Amino acid sequence: MKKSEKEIAEEVATLSHELRSPLTSIAGFVDGILDGTIPEKDYMHYLRIVSAEVKRLTEITSKMLDNSKIELLDAPVSVQKFPLNESVIRIFCTFEKIIEGKNITVEGLSGDNPVTVTGDLGLITQALYNLIENAVKYTNVNGCISVSFSSENGFSVFSIRNTGAGISDDEKEKIFSKFYRSESAKKNQPDGTGLGLSITKAVVNLHNGTIYADGIPDGFAEFTVRLPS
Repeated sequence: MKKSEKEIAEEVATLSHELRSPLTSIAGFVDGILDGTIPEKDYMHYLRIVSAEVKRLTEITSKMLDNSKIELLDAPVSVQKFPLNESVIRIFCTFEKIIEGKNITVEGLSGDNPVTVTGDLGLITQALYNLIENAVKYTNVNGCISVSFSSENGFSVFSIRNTGAGISDDEKEKIFSKFYRSESAKKNQPDGTGLGLSITKAVVNLHNGTIYADGIPDGFAEFTVRLPS
């Protein structure tokens, strides 16, 4: 769907704001090193901050490009049927160290009762990755992540719930907007981009699926995705 000039202008303004903060930090620290304001003994400390901000800029621009590419598509480029359970299990394996480090319990992660999805494997994997990454990131220490798989009326359903800061009723729609981050998310994970869920929703929409969020503050957050089987 073609965007209006107002929507484009709003996105450009938001992107400019998101880029300005890390760029200002980088410029300030580099200038401080060059003009001698920052003493040599502190170089490594501030260079680490600069490195982190560069990585953040890279992530923002990369995700914006991903989002733009998806929005320009009228339909999935490559369609195939693949097992949803296996894709989710593989993604969880990439977060094994973080899960162990936070002593998170993961429930429902099984290849039993497999369900399939028909769509672009690369794009759907990216969408699932974003959901799982968020769950791992925002689950409290000693918390729990629960996943479930089911089939209904020609669709496969994947649900992921995590304990932690949760989400409020007024955030359930906003959370899919580009760059939107709740106050609890900013507090717990200040380096996020606010683009992952926007990309996930774009992928789901491209496949004529649905996604919705549920949760309660200081309790849990849950995302449910329906995609063609």
